[in-house]
Amino acid sequence: MLANNLLPMPREEKGTRTLDIAANCSASGRPKTKKFVYDYEYDRAAQLHNYSYARPALAVVVVLSFFILLQLNSVHFTIAKTTHVATIENSFREEQNYRYSRHQVQGRCEALKLHQMGRWQHYFFADNTDSLNDEMSNRIRNSYTPLELEWLAGNSSSWMEESVKTEGCAQYRDTHGLMITAKLGNQCSCASSAFRPSHSVWINELRPTDGGADADVVLQSPSLRLVERLARENRSLCFMGDSVDNQFYDALRLNLERTLLIKSNYSSFIQKIQAEKIPLNYTNETGPSLYTEGKTRYASHMMRTIITLGENLDKATFKYMRHYGWAPGDTSFLDDCDIVVTNLGLHYEPYSGKLVNPYKSVTAIPNLGPSILASVTYLADFASLDSKISVWRSALPQHFDTPDGRGHYNASRSSWDDHVCTALKSARNYSQYNRIYKEKFSELKPINESSEEGVCGAYESKVRVNRTSLDLPTVYRYYLEKNCCKEKRERLERLREQGDANVTGTVLRWEIADLFDVPSWHSADRDCTHFCYIPALYEAAFERLDLLIPPL
Repeated sequence: MLANNLLPMPREEKGTRTLDIAANCSASGRPKTKKFVYDYEYDRAAQLHNYSYARPALAVVVVLSFFILLQLNSVHFTIAKTTHVATIENSFREEQNYRYSRHQVQGRCEALKLHQMGRWQHYFFADNTDSLNDEMSNRIRNSYTPLELEWLAGNSSSWMEESVKTEGCAQYRDTHGLMITAKLGNQCSCASSAFRPSHSVWINELRPTDGGADADVVLQSPSLRLVERLARENRSLCFMGDSVDNQFYDALRLNLERTLLIKSNYSSFIQKIQAEKIPLNYTNETGPSLYTEGKTRYASHMMRTIITLGENLDKATFKYMRHYGWAPGDTSFLDDCDIVVTNLGLHYEPYSGKLVNPYKSVTAIPNLGPSILASVTYLADFASLDSKISVWRSALPQHFDTPDGRGHYNASRSSWDDHVCTALKSARNYSQYNRIYKEKFSELKPINESSEEGVCGAYESKVRVNRTSLDLPTVYRYYLEKNCCKEKRERLERLREQGDANVTGTVLRWEIADLFDVPSWHSADRDCTHFCYIPALYEAAFERLDLLIPPL
């Protein structure tokens, strides 16, 4: 069973279920099966201050004495809590100041380059706990729960037995950051036959080692650093894309929940994690959905998580919007976002959203090229607004066993019974989609390619686009075709009449395909597209995003 000192305090929920990690675990430490209710509120501040006293009144002197003592203890608790939070925040800022001062000296793009020159280092341990104790530093042991240490030691029965069951995802939905088993998007558990639990580190010049025995694993969490930056400025980060983007959204929340799972003393810093569904209301001001209501790809809601941090109760928000094909009307739901991360990739098909195969040319995927150009046009326009940031995410590698060794899904394969995810034959040939993205960005002739900012060419593209183009499926053309969105349409029409239809904006390039080139980390032998919850994998990805985003 998970040790009590590693467990977060009970969670309070809006609804019928209380999220309590201790209560949700059986004697073996495995989460019990419970019906999942997504809307919940994890309020640590309320837990810390929720005291109740139901004793009957005694003698007046005793009551007064108790009251005075309680007040003194309350003052002591408040001072101790405030001091603890201040210590965490100061330590956090010291590390962050060091990191960013170092990056400013090297340059943000140089830091990204150093991170991308890294490699995975995997540590596998013998099938006994004694070996773990001998070989693992305190730093590594303190990065995992007791149950996870059992898995690292070779005891996989507690999760692998359930990973092949259809109810596995429902069972593991409430693991709150427990590695391997947590539900990530539509997938759960690492069920690839080649998978082995490991302590894995992305070794690079920015972090050449995995830290000393006394290093604080939480302070080294890029997810927490990224969210703290957002919270400090009350900013929001929005993912818009397919099921892979859904996994990134879930991973960011899980990494924060994992912080509390491992470092319970951070409950005074991470005050609240509130996750909920926000219904989407399609009106004449947003335009209709690209998909038919009730169909798989129809976006009926947006996922939203609000994080409250520190004594000042700073808030950061991140969201996920389902978006499989280029649907210009969906952009209306991103108006209140400060940072938009999107991509058209593995599940792109203009209307059905079916998984398709990218072959030798962009013409093999109908409409993808024009849709990319129209999407980048929207991103450039978005980034031209005050304090807005646009990010294009690279496609992740697929590892299907294909004759050409490129790993892309092959719909013509007759049988998948004996299929296993396989390493790519050509190093750095991560995805044909990324080649297509490069071609399309080049067509826009990025301004920074020939300037002194050229060192950033791999990580950002400053492009000049026509936001009222009718040659591409732009947002503006969509407004005209659907006869909708009057206020936004009239804004673009005025700009066109004034000769200001062209706009320059910078689109950041979140290049992370290299991080995901690990075939055994896919969720199943037959699913070599989606990845399972490996905390180190998603921490490395969010570290690169943290490096990519300029000062807010």
